[in-house]
Amino acid sequence: MKKMGKWLLSLMVAVSLTMPVLADVNVQSTGTEFESEIGAAELQADTEQAIESQTEAEPESQTEPEEQTEEQTEPEEQTEEQTEEQTEEQTEDPVDVELDDYLNTSVVLQNASSIGFDRVQIQWQPFSLLEVEGYRIYRKAANSKWAVLADVTDTSYIDTTVENGQKYTYTVRAIQTFEGIRYLSQYDRNGVGCTAAPAAPVMNSQLNGYSCAVLTWNIVEDADFYRVYVKDTASGKWKNTAKVIGTSCRLTSLVCGRKYTYTVRAYQRVNGKELASAYNAQGIQIQTIPDTPVLNTPSANKDGSVKVSWQAAAGAAEYRVYRKTDAQGSFKLIGITKDADYTDKTAQGGRKNTYTVKAAAISGQDRSYSDYDHKGVSINVKLGAPKLKNISASGYNKITVGWTSVDGADGYNIYRKEAGGSWNRIVQVKDGQKTSYIDKTAKSSKVYIYTVRAYCQADGQTSLSDYNRTGVYWIDTPKMKSTQVYSEMSERYHGQVEITTMSGWYEVDGADGYYVYRKIGNGKWQKIDEVLSTNSVVGLIMERNLPSGQTYTYTVRAYCKVNGKIILGGYDSKGSSATT
Repeated sequence: MKKMGKWLLSLMVAVSLTMPVLADVNVQSTGTEFESEIGAAELQADTEQAIESQTEAEPESQTEPEEQTEEQTEPEEQTEEQTEEQTEEQTEDPVDVELDDYLNTSVVLQNASSIGFDRVQIQWQPFSLLEVEGYRIYRKAANSKWAVLADVTDTSYIDTTVENGQKYTYTVRAIQTFEGIRYLSQYDRNGVGCTAAPAAPVMNSQLNGYSCAVLTWNIVEDADFYRVYVKDTASGKWKNTAKVIGTSCRLTSLVCGRKYTYTVRAYQRVNGKELASAYNAQGIQIQTIPDTPVLNTPSANKDGSVKVSWQAAAGAAEYRVYRKTDAQGSFKLIGITKDADYTDKTAQGGRKNTYTVKAAAISGQDRSYSDYDHKGVSINVKLGAPKLKNISASGYNKITVGWTSVDGADGYNIYRKEAGGSWNRIVQVKDGQKTSYIDKTAKSSKVYIYTVRAYCQADGQTSLSDYNRTGVYWIDTPKMKSTQVYSEMSERYHGQVEITTMSGWYEVDGADGYYVYRKIGNGKWQKIDEVLSTNSVVGLIMERNLPSGQTYTYTVRAYCKVNGKIILGGYDSKGSSATT
């Protein structure tokens, strides 16, 4: 062996002799380590020295080689024979792993887990470099130092000296002999930790009506009973609400829609004390929902709307009504009501409308919703009848018919008839959004009646809406005849001159009668007569014994009687005039 090699070997031997923690020390885990403050402190001090000896003492020894003996610092004076003998010894007893590698390699920890109310199991992987003689386990609690717990040969250990509810951290070092000296490996300074308590019970819940729920959880080994806690929404603290022997608890008198948070903790009785498991700090949220509304058969109204009704649902504060018009489509919200019925004024005419309802519970800011009838209830809805507007026109050949649009309509059919006649479609407006049409095919001196019918096309079929059977009337303005003035001696007036005006109009086909108006000079129109179409003389205006020097103007307005009401046509605002 060269001088340097001999010097390093001597240095390692010297350092190892200074290490107080050796595998031949029999360490036994006892409960007195944490009960006696002095004993615990001494053990912790020894342990810290042992743990730190591999990282701090070794470099310090290496930096002071001058303290070694002359024999150690002068390996070159060894004889060749001695070197050969030493080499043979190393060949006969080879060391596959370098000591430096061993000292700098840590045991890989797996986990520490509580396996009961007062037991913790630590597990680690076998030492990676070689098969070692054993392992040394260390433990520390909060704000304490590492303390030796036990020496073992397995890769797991159960610590039975823990206190329930305390958090512990563990680490492990390998033990191995090199050239007759036992060394400890490096260690994981972070360690693995856990609280000495069983894992929190795993909770599940199931709703049981609008005001009840059942809380369940798994069995915790060695548990004698369980406590159920509910979180106070105001303070955020847990309140004990039940003590249970089994693994379920029925929760009753819950306010429908309110959110509750529960957690469960297992307990074991030991020597008059209650040892507790961990608990789910987040808890499990339970919120009851109203009963599902039971739907009644919907009904259609004459105006195309649909009435949907259902049985009142327990726990409901209001209801949300949904509709779909496509069998493959999804339900869409159309209204909210507190009643047990709803009228859909936007039903899609010409299509099958399907309805369903959700009940809603309200508790402060919390809301919950029931399930719903996924199939729903359906009704085939006719298109709503368009509402007709009053006709406007600048003349008989420009009659404007107007109506309100109908939801779901693809277009409109315009119908016309003469008084006493039958409806005839005069045009089809192929635009569901259009709401007026100008009829340029009408003839003068006529009464025309119009109505409108919406249509839609679905599934290869055309559906027609209902229609206003009365319709709206167009009554043409009567054309006035010229006014004539006649003067003659009258025997009735003792031979004085009698002045007479004579005027008239052309009849309007279909009118029920006429109102005759007159104005003198620039005065206002005044109704002076009513002439029925059934009179023997129609279309004649005659006034006798008028004063001279006056201008008389006449006009006529045709009318129709419809359902007891008078519908007036237009009139000639200029009229027919003559001066006496």
